[in-house]
Amino acid sequence: MKLTKRLLFILIFFVLSSAQANEISVVDHYEIIHDGQGLTCDTESAMVKACADANCSMLSTQSVSLDFLANGKVISSSTFKGSATVTFNNTDVETLTFSLANTSITATNPQVCNDGNGNSCGMEFDNTGFRFLYGPDNSATLPMQTSGSVFSDTLKLQAVKAVNGACIGLFRGNHDVDLSQQNIAPHGTRGLNFTVAGDPIAKHPSVTSTTLDFGVNSIATIPAPTYYDAGQIRLYASYNIASAITLADSSNAFWVSPAELVVRATSGSTNLDGGAATSSKTYAAGDSFALTVTALNSLGVVTPNYSPGQIQLMLTRMGPRLSDSVDGKFSYGPSSEIASSASPVFQNVTLSNFSFGVSAYNSAHYSEVGLLKLDVQDSNYGNENMVIPAIGINIGRFIPEHFIQTVVDDGYFIATCNASIELTAYSGQLDEATNSIGAISYLSNPILAITAYNKQGNITQNYYEDSEASVNDYMKLSASDISVITPTMDQVAIGVDNNKLSLTANMTTGTLSQTNLTASSSGVALPKGTLHYQLSDADHFSYNRSANALVAPFTSDIDFSIATIIDTDNVKVTTTVDASPTGVEIRFGRLLLKNSFGPETSNFPQLMKIEHFDGNAFIADPGENCASYDAGRISLTNISLNPSLTSVLGGNGLFINGKTQTIELQAPGSGNQGQIGVLYDAYDWFKYDWDNDSVYDDSPSSTATFGIFRGNDRTTFWREVFH
Repeated sequence: MKLTKRLLFILIFFVLSSAQANEISVVDHYEIIHDGQGLTCDTESAMVKACADANCSMLSTQSVSLDFLANGKVISSSTFKGSATVTFNNTDVETLTFSLANTSITATNPQVCNDGNGNSCGMEFDNTGFRFLYGPDNSATLPMQTSGSVFSDTLKLQAVKAVNGACIGLFRGNHDVDLSQQNIAPHGTRGLNFTVAGDPIAKHPSVTSTTLDFGVNSIATIPAPTYYDAGQIRLYASYNIASAITLADSSNAFWVSPAELVVRATSGSTNLDGGAATSSKTYAAGDSFALTVTALNSLGVVTPNYSPGQIQLMLTRMGPRLSDSVDGKFSYGPSSEIASSASPVFQNVTLSNFSFGVSAYNSAHYSEVGLLKLDVQDSNYGNENMVIPAIGINIGRFIPEHFIQTVVDDGYFIATCNASIELTAYSGQLDEATNSIGAISYLSNPILAITAYNKQGNITQNYYEDSEASVNDYMKLSASDISVITPTMDQVAIGVDNNKLSLTANMTTGTLSQTNLTASSSGVALPKGTLHYQLSDADHFSYNRSANALVAPFTSDIDFSIATIIDTDNVKVTTTVDASPTGVEIRFGRLLLKNSFGPETSNFPQLMKIEHFDGNAFIADPGENCASYDAGRISLTNISLNPSLTSVLGGNGLFINGKTQTIELQAPGSGNQGQIGVLYDAYDWFKYDWDNDSVYDDSPSSTATFGIFRGNDRTTFWREVFH
């Protein structure tokens, strides 16, 4: 019979693809894979691959048309991508030699054949041999199995001979059959074992002798077949009868999938699996960590031969989940990233190449603050629509990598004097109402901006406080976590000793807000990830009063520097800027009592005035209209007249243009002449070194003379000496 009459061909093509093939559109060579043995009473198959590299580890994605030939005759003409399988029947004892013709894409290198033992393109057909059968229906097709598990149904081997084109059982009883297992994808002999009844079976072309009990129809059950690795494989069986007849055949090529994929996100030995906004396990946004995906068999052992079909990732933003929360970018490979979502779907991705069953990328990172859940699956393993799942993992809690602090408003200083606001203060001046806090405070408070950033220098917009103890609260900074250096000296003003003038600051915790605190935009929400910190209304300042402070008037220059900003996750500030409020004029002042005199029969005023040092001498202060006086602060002493004969009149009030004559001394009456000492208990900032001991702690005093109407004739002139 002619070849065309002897062969009945049934051609089935299907496309195989892999993750690596997603970007391949060239053909290095074509490869024909077959098992080298055929039965004249059974269906056989061969596979054609359009290989994109020399090792055929990658397949072309470009559509290919070609003719498949046996002994030079066209069996089929078809178009496919990647690879195709041809199944057929041949009823004659002979050798069919396979070849290809009319390829639409010319390969760079010649055609390659692989028969499991070498590079032969010939398949030998015989009337006797083995058939691998599966399940209760004795299917000739072995389906996909799970690595590490005993086959899901019964695997059998039948010894047959062809009788009138049908396969009939050949023998019964115990026989030692040589079994082996071949790796098809990937090629080679590496990887874990295939076992029968727990005993390893050799990698093809080596064999392992195994005793099988052939029963009815010459069918033997292969006990507990288990493959511990992953990939596409084929089983082989051979047997010699009286050294004359050799039975040999193989199963179809079938896939064995990993039982699961295990995904981990780690830093060193630490799993980054924080699962709540309050989780103590944290990692800096934008910082690199290791992402690994491992293929495991059902016993939890890595399957080194695993090569993915189509890996998919699904990235869920578990927190924060506010309507305006931001989806971050998750980098899972070089120049490869996906965005998180509150309602994600699986997306096709290409992970770093699997090596011995593990894909590892040590530079994974996530751009935002919050929590993630990462789900992974292989959605099309072996192009068989087989899904290999993974248990989703939490990744996080992600926190900012650092803060940067800038100045929004430097602010403005002001001095308080009773109920009025002044642009001038005296060295040592305190608030008169309390006499305990500095008279210098803020007319407008300095405002700082604190912004959270990831390691790449991008703002982490999910660093935001929803509400106290909220599951969406990922902002862990409070006002008490911000420490401002308490200033102790002016930045410019120099004292008598040529050192910067010292000052005293009383500062308390300010206000931290997610809304704009500037006067022009007060209450407007700030961009997410940015906070305003306003220095406290309770802050007060005064310049220290001493001999060193006896200098000409100057404008205060008080700067505020950040000592630390550290939130409860130990996120720290890396860049700071000083705030420098507009200053007030600082003067060195004193209160002066003038000597007074008059008849003992009339009341007369006790003149008081405020002066300040201009750099050379003390001068009157005509702009002083807010300092107060109080007649009750005057005390009288006996010089030559009993002070009980007079009293102080006038109550209290404010200095006008730095002077007052409102306070009077009551007339002691006719004949009561003499002198009385007058002392005014001044505020510390108006005291002076009247006793020349270099300590400015003396209240002003004067002499009141009753019964004298003019100066002493023996006085030539008066001169005030200042120290």
